[in-house]
Amino acid sequence: ILDPLEFHFGEVSIVDNATLEKDMEASPEFKWPQFLSTTEKEQGFCLDLTGVRLKIIFAKGIEFKLPVDGPLGMKADVEIGCGDAKSDVQQAWIEVEIPRVRLWYSQVEGSRRKAYIAFMAPPQKGP
Repeated sequence: ILDPLEFHFGEVSIVDNATLEKDMEASPEFKWPQFLSTTEKEQGFCLDLTGVRLKIIFAKGIEFKLPVDGPLGMKADVEIGCGDAKSDVQQAWIEVEIPRVRLWYSQVEGSRRKAYIAFMAPPQKGP
């Protein structure tokens, strides 16, 4: 269904506890992952990736139809793909640019590992 994904990012930075606390205070409505402690039994990290670009390339002949709400209460479908042999689209893809993505990873001794991903800024989509 999909050809290889393209994934690029600009910078990676380690997020310290002070930055996490500041962000948590600034956005209390967000359901924050379990805060990383500094105990010896817990290992983990928090990273920010900036300038993230993800390009999803669809295989030939694959189409996705997405329902959208139009003006005046109308319903419509947006089709993404390269359709049948009559289509002049050679390669269909969608690209999502995300200004900042935060990754959390935590493992407490004797328990399962947990990973969380959050968009810290709204993504931009393009054809």
